[in-house]
Formats: sequence, C-alpha cells, structure tokens
Amino acid sequence: MPELPRAVWRRSARCVSDHHCVEIADLGDAVGLRNSQRSELSLTFSKQVWRGFVDRVKAGDFHSVQD
Repeated sequence: MPELPRAVWRRSARCVSDHHCVEIADLGDAVGLRNSQRSELSLTFSKQVWRGFVDRVKAGDFHSVQD
C-alpha cells in the first residue's frame, strides 16, 4: 500500500507511547489501520466493513483477550 502522507492517525488514550498500539485514520471513503511501531505497513477497509467490525465488537461477538 502506498504511504498515506495526509492521513491523520489516532490511537487510544490508553496507549502508552513506547508500546505497540493500533492506530486508525479516516481516509474519506475508507479507514486505515496500522501498528504504531510499524507505521510503514497499513491495512485499509471500506467504511461499511469497518462499521460492521465495530458493531460486532460492541455487541460482544468476540472473546476478550482475558478469556
């Protein structure tokens, strides 16, 4: 994927600055996702796919890491 120089990446306030954190960016018609420590690598998802994922997380469809 090409670099996204205009993307504004954000991460959770719970993220500690020196740890691997997930960052997301609104890319207009898509959402970008990357690891803060490997910012040269990123994934993109359509807004529809991203919204479906977020809805399933909120619904509890995935096991927590602590399970």
